[in-house]
Amino acid sequence: LWFLYKTGQLSYEYYKRYEMLDRRFEIQSKVDAWNRRFAEGKKKFDAWEQENEVGRTILAAARTMWLVDEQSKRRTREKSRYRIVQFAYDAKFYVKRWLRKTRVRIQSLFQDGEIQLFLSGLSTELSEG
Repeated sequence: LWFLYKTGQLSYEYYKRYEMLDRRFEIQSKVDAWNRRFAEGKKKFDAWEQENEVGRTILAAARTMWLVDEQSKRRTREKSRYRIVQFAYDAKFYVKRWLRKTRVRIQSLFQDGEIQLFLSGLSTELSEG
């Protein structure tokens, strides 16, 4: 019950503070105007998009060309034009290389019998001690 009282009190204080700031800076009217403008722009964009099927086709073609370009650069080991994309490619490459080397080292330990030799030596030491 105390928690509910404090939460309500805090909420009321925030409401009063916001009301004071709103009277001073007219925040809510600006937000409402921004929302109306955004809604208008969205309606205009949707109408343009419906009228302009070619625009969507052009955007899809540009995206496809970008993807094909990036994939061809990956295949030829060429660097990407975009730093963040290149960083992701490099990170993937180094992680794969590290995992491959780790797997090979672990397999070589088992193939050479070093693990079995170590474990038998360890069991001998434990049984003697």
